[in-house]
Parts: sequence; C-alpha cells; structure tokens
Amino acid sequence: MLHNTNKTSKKFFAIFASSLFAVNLLTGCGSKKADALDNANDKVVVTQLNLGKLRQNDSNPTQLNRPLSIQNRVPLADYTKPAVVQIASGCTAKVRSNYNNQSKVYDVSAGGMGSGFFVNSDGYIVTNVHVVEASKNSQECQKALFENYVEQIAQDLGVNPNELLNNPKALQEIDNSSEFIEEIKQINSVILPNGETLPFEIKVSGAPTGQGKDVAVIKVEIKNAPVLKLADSEQVQIQDKIVALGYPGINPSILDEKSFAEATITSGEISAKKQLADGSPVFQISASVTHGNSGGPVLNEKGEVIGITTFGGEPVNGQEVSGFAFAFTSNTIMEFVRQAGVDNEEGAVDKFYNEGLELYSQGVYTQAIEKFENVKRLFPQHSQVDKLIQECQTKIVAEK
Repeated sequence: MLHNTNKTSKKFFAIFASSLFAVNLLTGCGSKKADALDNANDKVVVTQLNLGKLRQNDSNPTQLNRPLSIQNRVPLADYTKPAVVQIASGCTAKVRSNYNNQSKVYDVSAGGMGSGFFVNSDGYIVTNVHVVEASKNSQECQKALFENYVEQIAQDLGVNPNELLNNPKALQEIDNSSEFIEEIKQINSVILPNGETLPFEIKVSGAPTGQGKDVAVIKVEIKNAPVLKLADSEQVQIQDKIVALGYPGINPSILDEKSFAEATITSGEISAKKQLADGSPVFQISASVTHGNSGGPVLNEKGEVIGITTFGGEPVNGQEVSGFAFAFTSNTIMEFVRQAGVDNEEGAVDKFYNEGLELYSQGVYTQAIEKFENVKRLFPQHSQVDKLIQECQTKIVAEK
C-alpha cells in the first residue's frame, strides 16, 4: 500500500514538525518504539533512542587563545550557536480510511527531530545515527507510518492498538479500505539557525547505540558554513566543565519561528568516563538534556567539541530520569569525519567571525562591523551577525 515519492514539501514538513515535537530521542540505550503521547497524532513509531578545537595562532592576535568563559562581554553562545543545526528525519502522509464503515482522513507521521553541528565548511554535519535513521531506512519509516495509522484508527474505535496490530486479517482490511489523499513524503531536512531548511544526504553512518557507534555524517549543499572544532577527547578529565547545545523537543506552536530555530545551551560537567558493551568510549555528563538534544555538541570551556549527546537513562515508571546523559567522544566522531573524506578545519567565515568578536570585546566597533559584514557576505544564513552589527552601531552612536 505505502509507497515513497522521495520528495520533500514545506507543507509536509510543517505537519511533521508539529506532530513530532515530542519525539523521544532520550529514552535509553535499548532500541524501542517511542511511548504513546497525549493523542494519536503525536505518536512516534520509528525506533529511536533517548537521547573543534579553536586553534591558537601566535601570528594572529585576534585568534582565540584563552577560555571563552573569560572573554569580555562575548558569551559562549555567540561563538558556537551559528554552527548548531536542527535535523528532521521521517515520513508523512494523509490517508482516508473507510475501515469499519467509518470514513475519516488521518494525518500520519513517523520519525523524529534532533540536533547536529557543522564539522566542515562545505556543509558536512555531525549528528547521531538514530536522528537520521528514518531517512536512512525509508522502508522502516513507511512501516512505522502504517503502524501510526493503525493506532490512530484503534483510538477512534476505542480498542487497544495491539488488537489490530496483531491481527493480520484486520490489517489487511485496513489496508484495503484506505486511500492516499496526499502520498508519502520523505522528510530529510536540516534547519539552519536562521530558519532556512535544506535537504540532507547521509554520507557516513555507524549504528544506533546498542548496535554500534551512534555517529553519522550528513551533508547539505552550502558553502562557508561556520564550523565547530573537535578536541582531543583523551585530554578530557572528570569534573571538567562543559556545555551542551541542541534543540530540546518543544511544540513549535508554543514559540515564535525565530525562537524555535535557536539552539539551547545547558551547563554541567563530566561525571564519568565509561565504555559501552562494544568497547566504545562515552562520557557521562550532568548537563540537562532532553528530547531533541540528540546529536548536539558537548563543548569544553574553550568552545571545542568533546562529544555529542546521544542517550540518557532508562525511564523509571514511565518517567524520564533527568540529571545525566551520555555522549560519544570527539575522537570517535573524528573516525567518521575521516571516513567522509573531509577535514575539520575552520574556514574564512570562522576567521572573520572570531576576529570580529575579539574586536567587539575590545570595544573596537567600527573594525568589528567590517569583519561581521565579511561574514554576512560569505554566509548570509549566519544567525548572529545582524544582531552584532546592530549592537556595534548602537555602541558607536552612544560613544559620540
């Protein structure tokens, strides 16, 4: 019954985003379907999991060479947010059901939303495998889509979904009594911090946690993207201060469009250095993260990536355990970056932007504007430069 058109439309993305805002990306390290949400339209049925070194350069005095935490008037967010993106992966459709002589049109969706960050200026992004799994395996996404459809029908009939899902005859009758109003659309989108949406291609991927290294490298068609540098995770110590960036699952109808596209930052520390059953090293972190943070970078105080948020604790009595999560290490990430055939070097945008921020922190606002204008010319999608240019102009006027 289900077939894939391999097209992405803004209309279907809107349906997907609104119905999957609470996707469970941080339920634990075992593969499982996400639990039912408040209503059938919010049900997610794809298997999901719970959840850079800024080089010193003595020849360039504006290159960062001290922890960001002590930079004057320039918060960590200004340095890092432009490189952090939101990722949507899944499939959607609109189907009319005439099952049991009840005619109704259903919006069905499967998949999830997570986070990632640019690791190379030519559009290469690091995230988790489980964040993009629905795009990697379209047949599984379509299977999950049908399950979501059946569960919505079960809710309308007032029966346990398993009564239909475990009944081959009922499933066949549902299939025979259904027709597409709008056909299946595959969702594989990266949402930039300025709200622009681009389709992605999976370049390299491991396997979801419990099956392998939950790291993937995807690519969008863009140039001069801001980059976060990878640190050497072997140098990380327990109780090192860290911050986690990402997009926690929030109903997009609650926030305005700009706020929905802005990454969230939470702070914590390295709680432990552990190994998974397959020997993969991971960090346990105390930063507060939740659904949607998966694939987001974990940074040290220099703004270097030491890992990516991947999974949290197993739920207790159906409630998510907060206060800790786990992250695959930056050295593991680097393995996949090398497999993708790219390097993790800062580009021209990073150079101009870092120089502009340094000048801004020193109160040299006219020269800072020149640097920020170069950033805007090279990467118009940059999320911070317009704000910073305006702040510089305001300060110049105030000083007269």
